[in-house]
Amino acid sequence: MEGKKPTNAKVFLDSAAFAESVPTHAHWSEIADAISSQLDSALLGDVTVPDAMKAACDTINPILAEK
Repeated sequence: MEGKKPTNAKVFLDSAAFAESVPTHAHWSEIADAISSQLDSALLGDVTVPDAMKAACDTINPILAEK
């Protein structure tokens, strides 16, 4: 779409009234990295998806438990 204007740019301005911020966590980058690395392993066939998600949870749960 480079160099092309949207057919109706007003829709973007109108939608701003309904926008909400995404919830964040102080350690989101660690959480995202844990999920991403485990999903990569599953996609490569190194581990099953359930095993990958369990490993991700094992890493993430202690992070979420921190106060």
